[in-house]
Amino acid sequence: MEDHVTLEDLVLEHCRHGCHVLLVGPASSGKTSLSLHIAHAMGGGVLYVNTEGSPNDERALQIFADDLGRLRIANVFSQEELLDTLLGIMGGGSLPPTLVVDSVNSLYRPYAWGGELAQDEFMLINALLLQMAREGARVLSTAQVSLEEDRPAGAPILDRYHTLAIRLGKLPGTVRRASIPEGVSCLFEIGGGGVYWRECWRG
Repeated sequence: MEDHVTLEDLVLEHCRHGCHVLLVGPASSGKTSLSLHIAHAMGGGVLYVNTEGSPNDERALQIFADDLGRLRIANVFSQEELLDTLLGIMGGGSLPPTLVVDSVNSLYRPYAWGGELAQDEFMLINALLLQMAREGARVLSTAQVSLEEDRPAGAPILDRYHTLAIRLGKLPGTVRRASIPEGVSCLFEIGGGGVYWRECWRG
């Protein structure tokens, strides 16, 4: 890529300005690996909030294998637990240097509990993530896309509360693509140690 700008550089620059970075894509597009890879590249401590079970924990441990002391993992199993976890962070007196929520919308059920409560909770979750980013934490979250609609559940709320979106897709074979609005696209593969860039370009 011209000027040797990397995707990690661009995301970190946005995080310095209070952005909530959202990685959006279908299953197996590399959201977990890329979010953890970027968090690892940023340096400092990382709190990984996992809503999707043990395989993602194992992926986090692989990527941070060289420095496990930097990584904390919190597993949540309902949208209420996710909200409580974020409220606990906000009330704890200090924010983690980097927060990764994977996936922010996997527990969102817009028609549960009559609909309004679920939507209100989901809105508050995303508002808290943006607030944490504005208060100095580097905040990344992932959102899974429905293959039928090509939009994540809760898209109107996600659109309102994120400030940078990275769109991911799976290409034939083992290659994935990540694209951001600045016109930067990257091809990458996933291995045991994380993400391996193949090519990046502007335009």
